[in-house]
Amino acid sequence: MANRQKYIGPNIIRLREELGWPRTELLKRLEEAGLPLNSTTVRRIEAGTQEPKITEALTLAKVLGVDVEELLQDPNDPERLAVDVNKAGFKYRHAAEIAERAIEDANEQREILAEKIIRAMEGGISSKDLAEAVELAARTQTANDLAQASSLLMERSSEQSISSDAREWLRKQIRKYGEG
Repeated sequence: MANRQKYIGPNIIRLREELGWPRTELLKRLEEAGLPLNSTTVRRIEAGTQEPKITEALTLAKVLGVDVEELLQDPNDPERLAVDVNKAGFKYRHAAEIAERAIEDANEQREILAEKIIRAMEGGISSKDLAEAVELAARTQTANDLAQASSLLMERSSEQSISSDAREWLRKQIRKYGEG
């Protein structure tokens, strides 16, 4: 057991980061759970220079939404890594589905905006007065491009294994949209 305690700190950091929490959020939640630890104590536990007391480990696990056993697992164990990849894949697919729906909605609203711009111009409003709306409509074309890339990525990420071609495609997409 003592040997597995070295994994507690890295696992707390991993779980906290998966939740998107800075250390201050973890401290706040620990206090709400009845364990007011100071920042130095949590930093030392995460760094592995201080072992948590049993009550601290139990409360940390509860606040992070796991069993104490998960805090004691080797974070580089192949089974642990496979679970992490599956969780990340599930979260990505969920986020991508939400993004696709939002982009579809944005595209519908863009078309409505374009129709209103045309009607306004036909009604005598100058293109100068409509410049901001025209710029907004043009910007959402990028969102449409991202939706197409997201759909392709969803299709490719659902395959059991990713071919070298798919990996290269993914790298290109990341570079393409990382620059924009």
